Amino acid sequence: MRKVFRRRGEEGLTLNELLIAMLITGLIMVPLVSAMFTTVHSMVGTENRIDESNSAALFASYFTPDVQNAVTVAPTTTESTAVCGASARAVDLLVTTSQPGDATQTSVSYYHSGVLFLRRTCSGGTVTGAARVAYNLSGAPLFSCADATGVALPCSGAWQMVKGSITQSNATTAGSTYTTNVQATKRLT
Repeated sequence: MRKVFRRRGEEGLTLNELLIAMLITGLIMVPLVSAMFTTVHSMVGTENRIDESNSAALFASYFTPDVQNAVTVAPTTTESTAVCGASARAVDLLVTTSQPGDATQTSVSYYHSGVLFLRRTCSGGTVTGAARVAYNLSGAPLFSCADATGVALPCSGAWQMVKGSITQSNATTAGSTYTTNVQATKRLT
């Protein structure tokens, strides 16, 4: 038995078929590329809103327990060298969480350095922790004290509540800012 092999001829696509295939491919690709372009560009705004939300959540998550545990609060002051050692610095808010005269003094400081808003803890003459709370600050953070009803009063008085405010620059919209306001009430002892 003999097998017969057929040679292929010059069969293939005609120019018209090729042009129609390219046209169909183009019609499919235009909406796909457009959808990808839109998705990528909308993600930038979403990422910025997530960053803004993260800064606000981080600020609130640190600030509330710090104020609740506070013994004293002092805005715009300098840390104690007895508590923070040689690294004591000027801060926007100093929260002391132990009674004066305790063997191990502890404090929490909120301060800004350029565009960063930072929090650090000190105890017994050394820095025991540090964290970045927010970035892209467009000004100094503001802190104030109030009584239980929200009426402003000096932080050296009978304060019950501390309010904090940071303003950050929007990374994508030039000249645009957003403000995060938090408030926390001192835990009753």
